[in-house]
Amino acid sequence: MSSPYQSTDRLRSSPSLLRAHGHSRSNRNSYHEVQSAQIMEDMSRMLSDEDRTFKRKLDEEALLQQRRHVAALERALQQHEAVRRSAEHTYEAYQIDVERQRVAREAAQTRRLAEERRKLEEDRQAEIRRVEEARQQQEANRQELERLEQERKRERELAQKKLEDEAKARQKAEQERSAAEAKAREEEAAREAQRKEQERQQHQRQQQQQQEAQRAQQTSQSASVLQAGPRGSAGQIVAPNVPPGLVTTQAEREKLHDTYLALHAQCKVLRREIMQIKTSNRQMYDTIRDNARHVKLAVGQLAKNDTAGNRKRINTIQEHWNWSIGCCPSETADINLYRTQPVDPMQVPKVFLYMVNYTVKIIVKQIAYEVTVDPERAEPIGILTATLFSKPEFKPGGHSLSDMFLAKFHKAHATMFGLRFNELTEEGRKALGFKPDLYSNKTNWHNAVRALSRGYAAITLRDFSRSQNENPFPNRLYWEALSRILTTPVEERMALHYVTIEGMLDPLFMPRFIKFYGNNAVAAMRLGILEFPKPPHKEGHELQKTGLANMNVKFQEKLNLRL
Repeated sequence: MSSPYQSTDRLRSSPSLLRAHGHSRSNRNSYHEVQSAQIMEDMSRMLSDEDRTFKRKLDEEALLQQRRHVAALERALQQHEAVRRSAEHTYEAYQIDVERQRVAREAAQTRRLAEERRKLEEDRQAEIRRVEEARQQQEANRQELERLEQERKRERELAQKKLEDEAKARQKAEQERSAAEAKAREEEAAREAQRKEQERQQHQRQQQQQQEAQRAQQTSQSASVLQAGPRGSAGQIVAPNVPPGLVTTQAEREKLHDTYLALHAQCKVLRREIMQIKTSNRQMYDTIRDNARHVKLAVGQLAKNDTAGNRKRINTIQEHWNWSIGCCPSETADINLYRTQPVDPMQVPKVFLYMVNYTVKIIVKQIAYEVTVDPERAEPIGILTATLFSKPEFKPGGHSLSDMFLAKFHKAHATMFGLRFNELTEEGRKALGFKPDLYSNKTNWHNAVRALSRGYAAITLRDFSRSQNENPFPNRLYWEALSRILTTPVEERMALHYVTIEGMLDPLFMPRFIKFYGNNAVAAMRLGILEFPKPPHKEGHELQKTGLANMNVKFQEKLNLRL
C-alpha cells in the first residue's frame, strides 16, 4: 500500500542518479567538489531515511486512524441496532397497551349496555306497577263512590219514609182533631151552661199562644229571613224557596265536607301521578310545568280596573287549558273521581285535570294574599274563576268541574260551609284550615280567612243573566254560606264566624247582593252587622265583634245605606 505522502522530488528519488551526476561532474570539478558530492549524498541518504521513517509513521498513524474509524462505525452500528430493537420493543408494548384498552372499552360498553337494559326493564316494570296501582286506586275510588251513593240513597229513602210517616201522623192528628171538633159541636148544645167558661179558657189559651208566637218569631227571625228565595226581575220578593242543603244538620254538613276533602285528596294523588311523568317522559313533564308557570304568571298579573289587560290574561289561561286537553290523550281518569255528584263514567285527560287543579290552587293562594291588602283585587279573580268554569269546552260531557274549586275551599276555609269545629283546639284549627307553617299567628290566619270570604263573595255573586253559559257557582251558594253562619247558636260561635261575616259582607259586593235578594239581603246585612255581634259570648271575641260592628259605618260612607 503506497503512502499518500510519498514525494516526487527527483533529487530524493534515487541515489544512483545522484552518483551519475556526481561522476559526470567529477571530471570537471576538483577534489573538493568530490567531497562535497559525497557529503551531499550522505545527507541525501539521511534525509531519505528520515523521510521514509516519517512516511512510515504517517502510514501507521493513518492505518490506526482508519481502525479507529472502523471501530467507531461498528459501535455506531451497534448503538443503532440497540435503538432499533428498543423502538421495536416500545412499539410492541404500545400495540399491547392499545389492544388492552380496546378490550377494556368493549368490556365497559358491554357492562353499560347491560346496565341500561336492566334500568329499562326496571322502568318498564315500575310503569306497569304504577298503571296497576292507578287502576286499583281508581277502582277503589269508584267502589267508595258507589258505597257513598248507596248510603246517600238509603238516607234519602229513610228521610222520605220519615216524611211520609210524619205526613201520615199529621193526617191522623188532623182527622182526630176534626172528629173532636165535630163531637164538640154536637155536644155544644148540651153544654150551653159551660160555654162561657170554655170561651174564657179559649181566650186565655189564645193569649198564651200569641205570646209564645211572638217569642218564637223573635228567636227565629234569622231563619225566616234567610230562608227566603231570590227576588223576581222587577224586585218583588217571590215565594220562599229554601235552597237544597240550607237546613241540613251538622252531621250532614260534615259528611258532605268529608266528600269534598276526599276529592281534594284525589287531586293530590293526581299531582303525584303527573310528577311520575318526569321519570318516563321528562320532556313532556317540562312542557307541562312550563304551561303551569304561564298560568301562574297570568293569575298573578290580574289587576283591578284593567278590564282589557285582564281579558288577555284570561284568554292566555284558557289557551293553556285547551293545550292540556290534547297534549296527552292517552293518560285519562274517570270524571267521577273529581265530582261529588256521580254521572255516567267518562274519561278525562289527566293533564287537563292537573291544570284545572293547579289553577285552583293558585287562585285560592292569590285570594289569601292579595285580597288581604286590597278587597278590590277579589273582583278580577272572581271574574277569572267564574269564566273558566263556565266555558262549555272546559265541561267534559257537559259536566262542570267546579267541585274541584269547592274542594280546595273546603280544605282552606271550612267555616264558610257551616262547619263548627273547635277553634281553640289544635285538631279543630287544623280542620278549619289553619296551617302553622303558613300562618305565623292567629291574626295572619284571620286576615287570610277574611280575604278568602271576600273572594268567595266575588265568585258566587256573579251575574250570568246576560250570559249564554250556566253559572258554575250559583248565587245560592253565597246565601247558604251566609245563612249557616248567621244561624249559628251563640254558644257555638267562634272568632272565625265574625271574621267570615266581615269578609262576606264587604261593601264592595253588597250592591250585587241587594240586586239578587232585595229586601231579604238588607235584612241579612242588618242581622249580620247589628244583631249577630250583640249576644255576649264566654270567649269574648270583642275585637272581632268590633270589626264587624264597624261595618255599619262603611255601609253609610260607601253605599249611603243605613241599617
